[in-house]
Order: sequence, then C-alpha cells, then structure tokens
Amino acid sequence: MKASTFSFIPALALGLLVAACAGAGGTVAPTATGTTGSTSPSSAPSVANRSQASAVDTTPPATQTAASSPAPSTSPQYPNDEPPGPSWKSGTGSVETQLLANLRDDARVACAATQAIPSGAAAGIECRPNTALVAFAAVYGFGSPDDALSAYIARLAANGVQLRSGDCSTGKPGDTVWTPGDGSWGPGGVEPDREGCFTDASGHANVLALCGNGAYVGIVGKTADLAALAKWVDRFPAKAVNAGRVSTPSPPGICYAGFGA
Repeated sequence: MKASTFSFIPALALGLLVAACAGAGGTVAPTATGTTGSTSPSSAPSVANRSQASAVDTTPPATQTAASSPAPSTSPQYPNDEPPGPSWKSGTGSVETQLLANLRDDARVACAATQAIPSGAAAGIECRPNTALVAFAAVYGFGSPDDALSAYIARLAANGVQLRSGDCSTGKPGDTVWTPGDGSWGPGGVEPDREGCFTDASGHANVLALCGNGAYVGIVGKTADLAALAKWVDRFPAKAVNAGRVSTPSPPGICYAGFGA
C-alpha cells in the first residue's frame, strides 16, 4: 500500500505541473528532433515563411553558391553583358589566310594584300572576281566588332546613308542588322552585326557586311543595281546550307568561306 501511494504522488504532481503551465503560457511547442533547446511560438515562422524557409533549405549547395556570388559588372557598351564573338584572328596561318576565311570562295579570286585600308583596320585584302556583277571584293580585319562598326558607320555616313533606313534587297540605300539586339547593346545601342548599301559617286553599287568577328567585307559592283548586288552578297553557299552550318541569325552569306560558291 505504501509503495502504490508513493508512486501515485509524483505522477499526480507532474500532472498538476503540466496543467498549470498550459493554463499560463499556452501549448508548449515541440522541440525539433536533433536540435538543442526548444522553439517558442513567437519565434516560429509563419506559414508563408515556412514555405520560404523550406525552399531555401532544400536548395542544392551548388545553386546556393552561385546565388551568393557577386553579379558580373555591367559593360558600358553592352548593357546585357553579351560577349563579342570570336575574333577573325582566332584561326591559324598568315594574316591574309585568316582574313580570307571570312570571304566566300567565289569572291576569293586574284586576291592580294592592300595598304588602302579603312582607319582602324589592322590588315586588308582585295580580290577581283571580275564577274558581270562584281568588280572587286575586299575584307578588312579590325581589333573588335565595335572597331569594324565605327568604320562601317563612317563609310555609310560619307555616302549619305543613315542607320536603320532603306532596304538593300529592294535597291534602296540603307542599313539593317542581321541579329537581334539593335537598340539594346553595342556602342550607343548600335548592334555591330550589320549590312548596308549605297551607290557611290561613280554610280556603282556598294554593299558592306560586318561578319560579327571584327571582319568587314566591302563589295563594289560593276553596275548601279543595288538589289542584285545585295542578293549576291547575301547568298549562302549550297554546301554550307546542306551541311547545316547556316544558323539563325547568321552573318550574310559572303562571310562563309570553305564551302564553295
């Protein structure tokens, strides 16, 4: 009888203590498994915060590390931080060989280095296909697509052509881009991947193409037919098309070498 009495008293006292605590402070929050101490109701996250905390807790470590890395610095010329394309000088061989790698095969006839190059160019080559339509084709190498763009803009301006005007395919002197982004990045918001045309003082059609890698191609026609010359410049070699080497967007066909005409 004494043993049962003494075992009942601690149990009764413990029950009274729990009831007293519940009446004074509310339900006691359970302690998380594997942690030290307990979480009070006031410090527990709300439902929204819990889902947020769960998302953070379940994020893979690699993702968390990437998110905590400092953001890349913004380029003043390229607000979207798009890197320039590979340089025309990234190939092998002589400077002349690397330049000619940016000129379609049927234009690479009777080619020779030239010193008559636009301001800012590092080298230049002139070729003379001597067809009924084309007098000569030249390719110039610049240090960057932006440098090529500066020479291109100057050449068009000297012949009365404004950017984003006209339509070479219909014979109207003008300028256009061959890749998205114009107005969003590039020097002054001018995308450096462009093609333009004009008729020079001698009455000959001229088409200019920027290949996107610092290579600048200039084609002078034998006639004043801008539309015909632009079509010739834009044409992609059949082998490049069949091999799936022509992407969208893509530089004008004149920039494709090594695939024949």
